[in-house]
Amino acid sequence: MSWQPSWSRRSWLTADSQRALVVCDEGYGDSPAFLERFAGAGLWHLAEMPRDTKVWPLLETDGQTERSRPSRWVPPQTPSRKGPAHLRERLHPSSPAKMTVEELAKQVKPRSRNGSSI
Repeated sequence: MSWQPSWSRRSWLTADSQRALVVCDEGYGDSPAFLERFAGAGLWHLAEMPRDTKVWPLLETDGQTERSRPSRWVPPQTPSRKGPAHLRERLHPSSPAKMTVEELAKQVKPRSRNGSSI
């Protein structure tokens, strides 16, 4: 599915602005290609997603420390050489564990409100 903005939104997506925030519901938040288009246009996005969605957070819960990113590898063939050799990349065993969005939300400390809201 390729997403094309309507003519009324196209000029808004390419406008020279500092940062624009796009908010969308779960139907759009479930489409990585759709969300990558916003990132490619330099826009922030806030998308609803199912609470059981698994993610790799980029920052620790303190909001400052970067987490290690998941890595991929092609497992070596077993010494017995039984079965076909692995060709597809997989998640490396030493990669950080995924967590659900719900688990992540419970770990994040609430910030004090500054009076603005979305």
